[in-house]
Amino acid sequence: MMVILFTAMVFMMLDGTSRIHQQLQQVTDTALPLVSYSNQASVRLLAADKLFKDFLTSQDPARMDAYEGLFTDAHARFSDSLAQLVVLNRDNAEVQHQLTTLTAIEQRYFQEAQTAMVNYRTQMLAQQERQQSTRQFQRLYTTLYDDMKEQLADQRNVAITMMSKNYFLKLKQTETITSDALATEDIDAINKAIRNNKRYVNHVGNAYRSLSTMMPALKMAFDQPIARYMRDIGQSGGALDAHYQYIESRNKLYDNIHTLAAEIDKATQILDSFRHYASGQMDSAIDRADVAYQQGYKKALIFGGIMAALAMGIGWYVAQSVRKPLQSTLTTLEALANGDMTKRNDVNQSVEFSQLGVYINSLADNLQEILGRLSQASGELTTVAEQNQATTSDAKQRLHEQRQQTASVATAMTEMEHSVTEVSQSAQNTMQRIHDVEHASQTGREVMNTNIDTAQQLSARLDESVQAVANLQQTSGHIGSILDVIRNIADQTNLLALNAAIEAARAGDQGRGFAVVADEVRVLAKRTTDSTAEIEQMITTLQDRASQTMTLMQSCLTEMDNSIEQANNANAAMEAIQAIIQEISMMSAHIAHAAEEQRDTTASTARTLEGISHIADANFASMEEVAAASQTLDVLVHQQNDLVQRFKL
Repeated sequence: MMVILFTAMVFMMLDGTSRIHQQLQQVTDTALPLVSYSNQASVRLLAADKLFKDFLTSQDPARMDAYEGLFTDAHARFSDSLAQLVVLNRDNAEVQHQLTTLTAIEQRYFQEAQTAMVNYRTQMLAQQERQQSTRQFQRLYTTLYDDMKEQLADQRNVAITMMSKNYFLKLKQTETITSDALATEDIDAINKAIRNNKRYVNHVGNAYRSLSTMMPALKMAFDQPIARYMRDIGQSGGALDAHYQYIESRNKLYDNIHTLAAEIDKATQILDSFRHYASGQMDSAIDRADVAYQQGYKKALIFGGIMAALAMGIGWYVAQSVRKPLQSTLTTLEALANGDMTKRNDVNQSVEFSQLGVYINSLADNLQEILGRLSQASGELTTVAEQNQATTSDAKQRLHEQRQQTASVATAMTEMEHSVTEVSQSAQNTMQRIHDVEHASQTGREVMNTNIDTAQQLSARLDESVQAVANLQQTSGHIGSILDVIRNIADQTNLLALNAAIEAARAGDQGRGFAVVADEVRVLAKRTTDSTAEIEQMITTLQDRASQTMTLMQSCLTEMDNSIEQANNANAAMEAIQAIIQEISMMSAHIAHAAEEQRDTTASTARTLEGISHIADANFASMEEVAAASQTLDVLVHQQNDLVQRFKL
């Protein structure tokens, strides 16, 4: 009876120890890997989401391709973590259902992310086309408004004046509608502007055709600009259509981002539920191990009490019935009690004591065998307890490292949030400076236009001066011809005076008076010849001076034309600079907006990592409790082993 009770107690202790080991093994094989793989999958998913956001904040095609490749690699790593979770929990129906949901979320998220990347590239192309179309629209409007006004400025025809007023009114209406639509981001407003422009396009076309009918010279200069202008304000491929495509692609991108954020939240909740489920499994396993220990402890006390009571009863009975024949038996029992399992009783006594000796010897044999097995089982249990403690210590160390890494990542994300805030502020300041530069370039352009007008007026005055000098030179040439006539007359007069003097000399006294007159005529002819020579010299000098003046003025006119051309080139450069400044202003606004979104995303990620850090702290505390329980079990096993070693087998 004693042997049966003792054996039952030993098997009961072994059963309790086995149940404790099974619960701890369940924690090691199921709960801890589930926590580890869940954290790994969460970190890889957040890493993939960060690469996706980096792709959306980049405008360099090479960097975008690099981010897309890294995003594909991150997808593969997350899929590996998810596959490990599926393999680990293939027999767990509760977790398997959530894993099926998580797999569906993975497929939707990464497909939606690929779609968002394509939409982002489409948005960038649409933005470039919109900017080019907008600049072309502004140039066409300037050509069709200002240049047309210059063409019609000198017209005095009342019909042309009335048609031009109608043309400029319709042109201004379409420009106002188009500019307002280009300045808004409301899809309905843009569609409304396109519908209105389709109606005004006909009005502008009719007004232009009426003008060009009255003034055919306008067709060569303005047919192509008016056709491009009407396409830009209301047809496919124009400025409004490019703006509509850009806003639509941007809205699609925003919808993709909203969907991805929702999928990330769902996936994070499922991974968090895995960690909570694993924590519950660990707590449940530890509680069951504690219950098994308490039950084993109570059963051991009960069986020990029964064995003690039974032993006392047998001893009292033996002491009262046969005291002396029990001396050898007492010696054997004393040896057995002292742990010498090799001691045996002498069976050469009376039948009762002989049977008692046989039974004692049998008991000793059984006890020796049981203690031998117990010693072997205790050694194996010691090994298992040490392995369990080592595994628990390693898991504790890994959880500690994970907690430290999570805290480091949370700190880094907080610092990143501050950096992104500074980038956003810098982008706002840059945009303000760009507005100032744009205003200064507009002022410079106005001053340049004024200088071009003044230079053109001065060029016109120089043309008039050159023409006047040319007329003066031509008049001087005519005067030279007149002087030739006067010189010929003076020569003829001188010749006539000489002939008269000869005839007067032939006439003698009768021709003396005629000789005096002939002499006076000769003197007058000589004076006329001298005066003519002086006038000719003065006219020659005047012609030379006029020729020099005309050459100098033509040189000034050429330089003035060069100056006007350079001023026009400078004005075109100022227009290009202003357009570039507008593009930089829009890009700065987008950068500031993207930096603000990245700051919000970084703050959300930092809060999420902080929550993960708290979960890691809780897991670490739970693992410390498991380690303490494992250490206690190891101490108990060593104590049991020490007790078994006290017996001599």
